[in-house]
Amino acid sequence: MSTFQKTNKNIDNASGQVVREDVEDTVKAVAAHNYGPLAGGVELLPTEFIAVNTGTPKKLFMRATSGGVLAEQGITGSATLLEVGNLDEANLGLLKRAGDTLTGTLQFINGVHGTPSINFGDTTTGLFKSATNAIGFSTAGTERVTIANSGLDMLGLPVRFRDSDGTPNFVSVQAPSNLTGDLTLKLPNSIVNGGFMQTDGNGQLSFQPISPVPTGVIFALPDTQAGGNTGYESDGIPTGYKHCNGDAISRSTFSALFAVIGTTYGAGDGSSTFNLPDLRGRFIRGVNTSNSGDDPNRAIGNLQSDDNKSHTHNLNTTTSTHNITGNVRKISETFAGAGTTSGVFSKLGNQDAPFTPGGPDTSPTGGFSINATHSHTINANTNSHGSESRPKNIAMMYIIKF
Repeated sequence: MSTFQKTNKNIDNASGQVVREDVEDTVKAVAAHNYGPLAGGVELLPTEFIAVNTGTPKKLFMRATSGGVLAEQGITGSATLLEVGNLDEANLGLLKRAGDTLTGTLQFINGVHGTPSINFGDTTTGLFKSATNAIGFSTAGTERVTIANSGLDMLGLPVRFRDSDGTPNFVSVQAPSNLTGDLTLKLPNSIVNGGFMQTDGNGQLSFQPISPVPTGVIFALPDTQAGGNTGYESDGIPTGYKHCNGDAISRSTFSALFAVIGTTYGAGDGSSTFNLPDLRGRFIRGVNTSNSGDDPNRAIGNLQSDDNKSHTHNLNTTTSTHNITGNVRKISETFAGAGTTSGVFSKLGNQDAPFTPGGPDTSPTGGFSINATHSHTINANTNSHGSESRPKNIAMMYIIKF
């Protein structure tokens, strides 16, 4: 069918040939749907609508502008027919642009992340088929999210939970950049008040209760937080603790602590108070209640005074030789009168003795004695210092949980 257009459908009153030509032109225009003028003189292409009443539902086709002209299909000269819709159905069974419901299958081309098959006015942002059984979401031409049989993957982006009050603040969760394998975390199936979250090593998370510090436990406080910092009282001691200074405190107010230590460290006034341990300037020693080992047969709370273990000191002395010298001269019957002594020797009184042969001497004989008695004084300095025996130490404050 050639291109043809008629400005109107009127059959003018004229001669037979003119009327026949007018009818023919009108029929051609109607068949080609080319009735009516078009501004600008743009060429109009011929087309036809063909209703096919075979099959269910009945179909409406439109002939393409190229191809044959015969409606019958599968023969030489068959027209190329394009399906328009279903006859006998509103809107030819087609989906309206607005306010309609799709009841059949809607299929799109696969697309890629740079040009997704479904976009929202931005040709680089939308949905596409990223792989078999996988849908990709892209923004600015980059794949951000993938949904597949294996799960939902965030590709390099954090998951952000916005503040419920509508502010732009959020909590963000993101995988690290140096993973060497897949990690799967499964959320707990219940919530424990005051609990903390832990994993069983296989990714199963659970809430576990936080056990409080048992009453009576003693800690060493490295510093007091004077000024009432968070968690500390005005005296610089953590909330819920007492300084181990031996104070007498109320048995009723601190009943939990009294139930643990009782009067082990003092009975207070004997009725309404009890004493805290006094660890000021003292070391804590592990108790040994057995009758063997170090420091045996002790009881918890037993105070031990200072002491030094029995021991000995070795004293090294240097000995020297003492020479005892002296002489005796003129030992004879005349020694008492004329004899002399020196050094450790001394002269004795005269003694009667037989006369010396060869002389008529009748005077008493002489004599002498020796006294070598002496003494040595040894002085030892023990270098005593300070008022106590102690190892190296550092001072901290002992506190007790009440």
